[in-house]
Amino acid sequence: MDQNQIALLELLKESLFGQKAELPDDVDWAAVLEEARAQTVAALAAKAVPAERQKLWQEDVLRSRGNFIRVLHGQTRLVKTFEEAGVPLVILKGAAAAVYYPEPAGRAMGDVDFLVPRDRYEDALQLMTEHGYRRFSEGEQHAEFMKDGVEFELHRRFSTEGLEVEPALIAGLARAETKNLCGQEFPMLPERENGLVLLAHVCFHLRSGRLGLRQVIDWMMYVHRCLDDEAWENGFREMAAEYGLETLAVTMTRMCREWLGLPAAVTWCSDADEALCAQLLDVISSSGNFGRKSGEQGHIEAVGTRIRNIGLFHYLQSTGEVSWKAYKRYPFLKPFCWIYRGFQLAKRGMKTGRGISIVEDVDRSKDRYEVLKSLGVY
Repeated sequence: MDQNQIALLELLKESLFGQKAELPDDVDWAAVLEEARAQTVAALAAKAVPAERQKLWQEDVLRSRGNFIRVLHGQTRLVKTFEEAGVPLVILKGAAAAVYYPEPAGRAMGDVDFLVPRDRYEDALQLMTEHGYRRFSEGEQHAEFMKDGVEFELHRRFSTEGLEVEPALIAGLARAETKNLCGQEFPMLPERENGLVLLAHVCFHLRSGRLGLRQVIDWMMYVHRCLDDEAWENGFREMAAEYGLETLAVTMTRMCREWLGLPAAVTWCSDADEALCAQLLDVISSSGNFGRKSGEQGHIEAVGTRIRNIGLFHYLQSTGEVSWKAYKRYPFLKPFCWIYRGFQLAKRGMKTGRGISIVEDVDRSKDRYEVLKSLGVY
């Protein structure tokens, strides 16, 4: 990391935990702000910025607070609509992560993700259509809607390939808890299952090459509020291990303790590999939230990493099945999905001037693959 990235971590320490920021001498404040924006944590870090530098950050703070209010208001209306119709739901991430922050409005808000029981998914689709939510996308996992400038993701399921956490979430949905955030009530998963969602969310983004500090801080604040040594040993550790996420949880938590100010009272992560913690931080620093910093190169490395893990043919076949619309209409085309996907990649390579460079892409992903493999992510 460079000096400006270190400065951002120091600002976050002070903002989140009140630890006095130890700033490097040669800070480029414009670069620190750009780094904070790339990681979507500018409003969160702004509180600790020296007074003479505050003016640069205030636009981000005001924009974030305005968006926070708008999204929370939209979420409250959604919850009321579903409650009146008798359709259960729980909020995922977003507000269900912000409840752990000392100042929730500092947490950047995106869309409103929520999960309903599978047997009520069609009812939920109809209910949203009837109440003026405009559907603009639908996939196997979720449907996306828009209303009054707020995006909503109605989840049929939360899990992704290779990380099937649905059994725990379905069980947790039946025991939903009502929380209050800035005066607005909403249902969310019980504490343990909600932590699993935040941990799995980190895993999803790490695999895709789009993990940023925002998702990591969501996990850190959950640990700070809910996952002390006793809670870890009495249930969460076993659950994390069941889903293959124990090493990731331990490593990321120690990383947060070393570089983001998580209090040392959390000791269950103390045995994590220090070098692996640093490597994970490097991956996060180079990516940015949703891959903002890595761009096309980040996508290439993510693809190369996945090919290393499952093999070229399996990668082409599985992604071809997802992306080929003709196959979804005519299932007999399944044996040819890998060919279709291969042509897609070749076309994309020619368009960007890179040509067909799968071998080079896989070679380029070696270091990243080794980090993810060590974390147990694959």
